[in-house]
Amino acid sequence: MDVDSGGLSSDEVAMQRALEASMSEAGGEAMSTVALSSNPNFRKRDDGVPVGLKNVGNTCYLNSLLQTYFFIPQLRRSILSFPPTDKLNKDAKTSTVEFMRELQKLFAAMILSNQKWVDPSPLLKKLLDNSGQPVNIGSQEDVGEFNELFLTRITEGLNLTSTLSQSKNTADVLKNLFQGSAVEYINGAHPDGSPVEVCNDNVVVAHMILPVNEEPQDIHTSLDRSLVDSIEYTTEKGDRITAEKSRWFKRLPSVLMMQENRVQFHQESLTYRKLTTPLRFETEITMDRYFVESRENTTHTRKVVAQRRMELAKLTRDISAIRQYKGKSHGLDQALESTIEYLRDKIGNDAADDNSKITAAIDLLSKYYAVETDRLRKLEGEEGECQGKIANAYDKFPKEVAYSLFAVWVHAGVAGSGHYWAYMRCGKRRPKPVEEKPATAAAATASTPSDGTDGKDKGKEALDPVKDTPAVEQPPAEWFKFNDLRVTDANELEVMQQAVGGDGMSTGYFLIYLEKGMYERLSESYLPDGEETAQLLTSEQIKKEIEDENTKFTETLEKFNKSQNEDKISQFFKAYENQQAAAKSMADDAVKTAQEQDGRIKSLYAFLSSIGHEGPMMMEIMNREYSYLFQRGLEVDIGTSPHQKIEERMGAALLENAISYKFDAEASKPLYNEYRNFRQVAQYYNAALNFFAENKFDQAFACLERAFALDQAVPYAPAQRRVQIVSTTNFFFQILFSEAQQKANPQSYKESLQLLHVIAQNAIAVLPKINPPMLTSWRDKFSHMFNSRTPPVPVEDFWRGMPRCLEAIYSIPGNVATMRAPQLPDLKEDDEKWAAVSSNITAKLHQLRDAYRPIYIATMPAGAPPQPANSTAAAAAAGTAAAVGTAAAVSPANPASKPDDKDGDVSMSDV
Repeated sequence: MDVDSGGLSSDEVAMQRALEASMSEAGGEAMSTVALSSNPNFRKRDDGVPVGLKNVGNTCYLNSLLQTYFFIPQLRRSILSFPPTDKLNKDAKTSTVEFMRELQKLFAAMILSNQKWVDPSPLLKKLLDNSGQPVNIGSQEDVGEFNELFLTRITEGLNLTSTLSQSKNTADVLKNLFQGSAVEYINGAHPDGSPVEVCNDNVVVAHMILPVNEEPQDIHTSLDRSLVDSIEYTTEKGDRITAEKSRWFKRLPSVLMMQENRVQFHQESLTYRKLTTPLRFETEITMDRYFVESRENTTHTRKVVAQRRMELAKLTRDISAIRQYKGKSHGLDQALESTIEYLRDKIGNDAADDNSKITAAIDLLSKYYAVETDRLRKLEGEEGECQGKIANAYDKFPKEVAYSLFAVWVHAGVAGSGHYWAYMRCGKRRPKPVEEKPATAAAATASTPSDGTDGKDKGKEALDPVKDTPAVEQPPAEWFKFNDLRVTDANELEVMQQAVGGDGMSTGYFLIYLEKGMYERLSESYLPDGEETAQLLTSEQIKKEIEDENTKFTETLEKFNKSQNEDKISQFFKAYENQQAAAKSMADDAVKTAQEQDGRIKSLYAFLSSIGHEGPMMMEIMNREYSYLFQRGLEVDIGTSPHQKIEERMGAALLENAISYKFDAEASKPLYNEYRNFRQVAQYYNAALNFFAENKFDQAFACLERAFALDQAVPYAPAQRRVQIVSTTNFFFQILFSEAQQKANPQSYKESLQLLHVIAQNAIAVLPKINPPMLTSWRDKFSHMFNSRTPPVPVEDFWRGMPRCLEAIYSIPGNVATMRAPQLPDLKEDDEKWAAVSSNITAKLHQLRDAYRPIYIATMPAGAPPQPANSTAAAAAAGTAAAVGTAAAVSPANPASKPDDKDGDVSMSDV
């Protein structure tokens, strides 16, 4: 294992990437490119995760096979305990010894290596075929054939151990694990009718074949097809007959390997194709029905089931004939029912002498309808009963020979090419020891606040409060996925989705079951570790080689990290200074009305600086920037070179305070809560602007009301927006009132009344909570408009509608229908989206300012956005009417769109 180069040449890296692309096209999960990175940290093995295997060609199936064999405890222990060369007989076959030695080293490395994956290439170079020639790795030959060859070589090696120890125990390991025995019967009849029965009592059972056809089936149906077949047979008399060949087990191996036969030869195209038909299998199966003792009962039950399947097929056809009458999309019962309803509608609409004919037709069709619906119900009942009998046909059989699913090999691709990976249930992770927390940490475990970016972008800070709940170790995965270099957690749902078939090109290829007792012992044991290896591994040379490789890789890690740390330290100091300067700049630029882009919305640093919390700001920057650059916290590196360099430059007190602050929930949590409120005020304010632009006025005012309530929870004056919120509320009312005045004409007076009613309803609902004097002002404005009787338009209906508006604005809030406040926009802690909130607020305010400049200047507070370059000339040239016309596309002034004063669905198209 060449740790300096990562074990992969440039050509091999290119090959791996090609395999990834091929696998992705075939529907498999693409392997992470971090495994191929030149950064050795990405190759460092994770605690509690088995190692992967390097793909050295089209040998993904070999890696699945090796991983499977490795996790079978008896086989792994036999390999690890293979004796040293000097203990073997001198006449031992050299090629066998070399093969076993490399397999031993590979298994030892799969336990002891400190890297995420190891290289099986040395083992493959020692693998010879039955003629003594090197095996052609990468030819995509049949996995079953390769499996037999591999087991043969292992058997030869273990036989050497048996000879040495004069014991059959070691040699019998493979036989007990992978071989069973069966009786094979051939039954037929001579042309003269006399019976033919041939019995072969010495059949070896290795892996089984599961035939797959065009129809979905389960594992037991496939096994029946595999164990019973029709053959052409020549009798002792020389007669050529058609006979039945059946196989019945006497003993099954502990490891039951079943290969799905999904490849068929297509006669028309003269090519092989892969069937992706579903083959259902369970995690627990029993095999008693296939034993010779059950031959008579099973044969009878198979005949009964076959008969019931024929009955079921007929029932299904009969039901289909009704449900899809003569191939139509509708059923016969539906057609009759529709015709009867049609005729009933005709009664009384036609001539009197025709009604009797219609009634007679209805009566006749109703009889047929009753007959067909009764027949359909009866057929469906019989179908369900037949399905139940088939499913329960073997319930009374013994269930003593039980197996549990251990591994599933999956193939993604087509016949002759594709990618293999394996799922396995191979044991539990050992519990991780509880790590002691730094002396500066509080009792509660916490992490550097995160804004959801996972450290991908510098300078992005957290919103969530410091969590004061200790981290809980996740339970071990029931399944692991072994995908060459990558080993990841999986679950049963994923296994079934990938392996059953029927969806895409991914299907199961090998199903491997363990005898139930053997599996239970495995599932309760821990994954293989160094303690087991130390006890079993007999070769001191192999131990030393692996230790040397681990030492070399550790040195490579240290050398790489040292060089990286020196660069990172300088980057840390630079980032620390830049982030401080940027935060103070954004804090200085942020105005209380926040009408320009407020950088505090996306920057916790700027928020803390603006409210006078310089100390916490520096603590946040130090922790965040260090974690981003070093991928670990400051508290982890106490005593290391980076920690010492920071201490030398910034002082021990500041560094100690930064580490303490990270774990001090009492100090940090209130600040995060204030920042959350600050951001939510911006979210609701932004939503109000969007709703107003969409003519959804009730929702807009509800958002302003909610923003004001949240703003009251922000105790820091520089971060409060209440002046802006109240001013914007008045601004919205003034826009609507101006629109109502313009629409008070014979053509659109109804729309004018609608707008006035919207103002009245929302004023009484919102203003008492945010600015009671403003409500008095608007009541006076409505009264003055009505009492002055200065008709803006000579339309009497307009004045008859005004009392409704007066009644609304003079009511009390409790009498006003509660308006549904919109939900918060679905904004994750993503800096880009928080920046979008800030940008959208500015953009919407600029649009409203340009559309309603006189109203904007009169109602919005100081600190408004700067005017355009020729603002004076523009303001002089643009009157109120022109400004209103300019706003047609961005405001509620569009006459073609009626105000939406209903509590309908919330639309957040601009959020």
